[in-house]
Amino acid sequence: MLFDKEVILFNQDASDNVSALTRLADSMYAKGVVTSEYRDALLKREESCPAGLMTQTIGVAIPHTDPDKVIEPQIGFMS
Repeated sequence: MLFDKEVILFNQDASDNVSALTRLADSMYAKGVVTSEYRDALLKREESCPAGLMTQTIGVAIPHTDPDKVIEPQIGFMS
């Protein structure tokens, strides 16, 4: 189940995409679904290929990195 570990963060303030991704990656690490290398790999990939998508009403991002940094498939959500 991709929402099994409940990596869901509501009402979060982030000054930029790096702080948002860092907070979400750290939460995923705390839940044990990614390795300690995940955050740095995620941020490095974001530098070269941003994951942000603009929709008509809100911005959405689907950040990801190489599967060797994932212990258990999981979707994290932050608003």
